[in-house]
Amino acid sequence: MQPVQHRPQSKQPFNLLFRLRQRETTAAPPSAHINQVRILYECLPPTSLVSTMRMQFHCRVLCAFQVTHTVLQVCKVEPPDTHLCRFTPSGTYLVAFGPVSRELVVYRHKAPNCSFHGEPPAGWAPPNAGSFDSHFRQVFRVTLAHGTETLVKDFLLTLHDERFLLVIKTSPPTHGESIAAGVPSVPVIESTTLVLVKTTDGSITDTYLLQDDFVHLSHNFGVYLWDDLLLIVGVRQQTLYILQVLPSGRFVKVQSIGALCNDDDQLMLEMHEEQERQWQAQRFQAGQERQADHCSAGPGPSSSSSSSAAPLSMPRSSSLAAAPSFATATARLPLPAADPRQPLLHQVGAVRHGPGRQPFPAPQPALHSIPSQVPAAAAAVVPAGKSPLIQGLKHKILVHLLMKKQQEAAAGNHEALKQFHYVFETYVNLLMWKAQFLDRDHLLIALGHPDTVMARNMDVAPGLVFFVVYDMATSTVRKITSNNTDGMMMAYMRHASMFHAADIRNDWDRYVTPALVGLHPPNQQERVITRQWGYPVAVRRILANVPVSCQVLSASPYLDGNLFQYDDKYISATVRPRVYGDSILRFVSKQHPESAKFKIAGDPFDIPPTHGRAIKQVIHYHFHPVLPFVMSYLQTFVAGPQICIYTRI
Repeated sequence: MQPVQHRPQSKQPFNLLFRLRQRETTAAPPSAHINQVRILYECLPPTSLVSTMRMQFHCRVLCAFQVTHTVLQVCKVEPPDTHLCRFTPSGTYLVAFGPVSRELVVYRHKAPNCSFHGEPPAGWAPPNAGSFDSHFRQVFRVTLAHGTETLVKDFLLTLHDERFLLVIKTSPPTHGESIAAGVPSVPVIESTTLVLVKTTDGSITDTYLLQDDFVHLSHNFGVYLWDDLLLIVGVRQQTLYILQVLPSGRFVKVQSIGALCNDDDQLMLEMHEEQERQWQAQRFQAGQERQADHCSAGPGPSSSSSSSAAPLSMPRSSSLAAAPSFATATARLPLPAADPRQPLLHQVGAVRHGPGRQPFPAPQPALHSIPSQVPAAAAAVVPAGKSPLIQGLKHKILVHLLMKKQQEAAAGNHEALKQFHYVFETYVNLLMWKAQFLDRDHLLIALGHPDTVMARNMDVAPGLVFFVVYDMATSTVRKITSNNTDGMMMAYMRHASMFHAADIRNDWDRYVTPALVGLHPPNQQERVITRQWGYPVAVRRILANVPVSCQVLSASPYLDGNLFQYDDKYISATVRPRVYGDSILRFVSKQHPESAKFKIAGDPFDIPPTHGRAIKQVIHYHFHPVLPFVMSYLQTFVAGPQICIYTRI
């Protein structure tokens, strides 16, 4: 695929009247009408183009149309008793959670109502401009969590054109060493419940429960949405849960990928286990008969004390010899037909109906004829969750790596197989910790070391990470690469829209890109990031965002790296809290850096004195996706939350 060549944009005059006239009289090039609309935001910043003071209003009048745009900055807004989460992708709703994380609250955005004759007088302000209710109207408030369960305040997804909201409630995590199944080093959450809520009235349409698993839920980290398909990464059980959300608001389980990769894998394993249990039962019964025959033969006094050990030391009796061996018992077991297009190792554990594979017949009735008197210790083969075999997806990954090393060895690299066996235990210990859809049939899965999977800061590049491209249609591994290859980094930076395709629901969302990707053209990205961090560190820092999280980027034009330049250390297109500081947020137009610039003050809040104590202060910036509206939301442990609003009326 040829890289996209960015052409230099023609510099348009910094005049709103000229741009409006050009928009109405000149036809836009194909697929460029949305870009022409977004360029207008250079002339409509949420704050004034000059420094603003509190409660001051600056007017800009267009002589031809006599349209007045008033910049309004209100820094003392009465905050509601909720935790503000984020705007929905269309900007229609603002989602919040209750103070104890049990209630879901949804507000509808509205502009403050005001009217005046001519130009507004100096110092004029709309009535109730400092009230939160003048900007938002509450739609509903519903309680979703009960008992010890709490709602995850950093998780939110919208589905089916924002007709439904997906929130998650969880029980307190525990370190379940007593639970046999799963990775012991990962904590256990007894219940993780997905709740689907109607946006209009707050009614619950359906729920889905995950038990004894752990999912990274902060900032939609472990859940990915593609159209109506939902992907959930269970770190404890090492399972990918795939659900489908129907337009009626119902969950339908599609598939689980982990220890089993196909729907009929469990049937084949149970058939093998049934044959194993039958063989164990016949062996146990033969041993009992041999012990009874030995006791009926009347042993002498010298051998009476060791009669219990006689069945193990005596030769095989005729009854035991008549019992079929395990190889003979399993010879009748029907196996799937081999696919000549794939290697034999690739077919192990990947039973599936379809072209090239004949469906195996139903199990015979003789397989279920295990005597009911056989003890459980004789019938059980391998306890659940403690199988020493490498199964499912991890087995396919190891097979793919082994085949690659064999190809390298055949090409002349004789150290390839030796290197594979040397790091084999490292490959076995890799854990899935994040995944995303590339399309409806392909998954991009990240595997990392167990020590880095549970890192507190998931934004930092967690050492060596392997990326796996998995094809669900054929149950095969297509590609494996790592986060220290520059090819993966350049593919992400040049084709970021392909990784964020799930967030593109309309033409407006086509411009949603991370700041690192949008600040520089592709031919300058490698040089810029190398100068900032150094090449090896830059590769890992950029690929720390891969696989990407769903619906965490804002579509606001002010956060578009192709329109405005800003310092991504203090703010970015990713919707997440930042550590509060008194730094000023400066936004500079890329086409008119000398005239089109605005800033958001870094100290509009009343911070109480800390007396030398280190107090955590977190600030959220909520940019409306469409309107020139910015709301900063400060949270401190000393005082209550504070809100400052920047908008145009």
